Amino acid sequence: MKKTIPIAQIEEKVRGWTALVQVLDRSHILVSEENPTISCRRFVFVDLDGTRVSTVAYNENIPPSSTHLIPLKKYYVSGATLKKATESDKIGPYHFTWTINHNTFIEPYEDGLVEEMFWPIEYQKFGNLQRFIDTEDLQNIQGLVAHAFDVKEIGLQTISRDIVLVNNERIPIILTLWNTYVANEGYQLASTVSAGNVVLAMRVKVTTLHGLSLSTRAGSSILINPPIPEAAILRQWYLQEQAVVADLVATEAYKNTSVLLPPPHPKDIKIVQTLVSPNNEPGEESEMQTANPKACIQAVAGETMGKDDALASNPLSRNFKNGKNTIGNVDDFHGAECSGTYPTKKIVAEQSIINDKPKKARISK
Repeated sequence: MKKTIPIAQIEEKVRGWTALVQVLDRSHILVSEENPTISCRRFVFVDLDGTRVSTVAYNENIPPSSTHLIPLKKYYVSGATLKKATESDKIGPYHFTWTINHNTFIEPYEDGLVEEMFWPIEYQKFGNLQRFIDTEDLQNIQGLVAHAFDVKEIGLQTISRDIVLVNNERIPIILTLWNTYVANEGYQLASTVSAGNVVLAMRVKVTTLHGLSLSTRAGSSILINPPIPEAAILRQWYLQEQAVVADLVATEAYKNTSVLLPPPHPKDIKIVQTLVSPNNEPGEESEMQTANPKACIQAVAGETMGKDDALASNPLSRNFKNGKNTIGNVDDFHGAECSGTYPTKKIVAEQSIINDKPKKARISK
C-alpha cells in the first residue's frame, strides 16, 4: 500500500503528496459558452476522513481521467494543481480545489473488497419529495427502473426521456432525463428495463410536470446499480414484489396524485390563519412568506428543511449560466451557477474533445 496523506493536509507548499480518494461524484462533460474550445468535467473526491475536494479536468485531460475515475471507485491521486477555493467552491472545510493536469498521476486502488463508502450518500424518501416542489433544493433519490418511455423531441434542439422509478414505499415517480442524459444513461436504462436496474440520481429537481416528478439538471449525476448495500436491498425487494411493480405501471400510478402526494404529516399541518403571525414586526417575513408557496396553498407549512451539507456545499449542485448546458470561463467554472432549461440537443462525445497530440494525465495500468 502506498504512503498517503489526508486531503486536509494537502496545501500549496506540500510537494510529492499522494492521496487515497474515492470518487463521490462525476459530472457530464461540459462546454464553455464563452469559448467552445474549452471542455471540462467535474469530480468530487473524498478520503477516509470524510474530507471532500472539488476537482476538474479540462480538454485533453478529460478522456484519461474519465476512463479511470469511476464514481464510487477508489484511487491513488498525486500531482494535481491546487487552487485556493472561494466560498462558492468549497465543499466543507477544505480550502482548495484540484485541477487534473498532464502531470497528474492516477492509479486504481484495489483491495479486493466490496466498495466501502468513505462518505455516506443520503437520499430522500419519495413520500417526502412534495416538500421540495419547484424549489432549488435539489434532491438525491434511489429507485428501481420499472418502465422507460420513448425519446421525445421538443422543438429542434431538445430531447427528453421519461423513466418510471419505484422504491419499497410503493410510490412510482417519473424521472425526466434531458439531452446528454438521454443519450448516455437513458439509452442504457431503456434497453435493460427487465434487468431491474437500481438508479441513484443525485441533485435532481422536484417538479410538477407529471403531478409530482423529477428532472435532471445540468449538474445532476446518475449512477446505475451503485455498489452500496441499499441498492442490493432494493433489488431484493423488487424480486419479491415484481407483480406489485407491474401493477403500478399498468395502472399509471405515476400520474395519480393521490399516490404521489400522500397526506401531510400532522406536524406539517397549520391552520391557515396561523400562517401569518400577528406578532411580526413591520417588514419582518412571516412563516407564510418563508415556506414553500405550494405547500402553503395546500395549508401545509412544509417546514423549511436545510440542505444537507453534502448537497448544499457541493458545487455540482449548481446549474450553469444563461440556462444552457454550458459553463462560463475557466476561472468561473468551480462556482458556476445553473438553470433547469436545456435549449440545445448538442451531445458532446468524449472523443470529440481530444486534440491531435494532447498531453494526457498519466494513468497507471
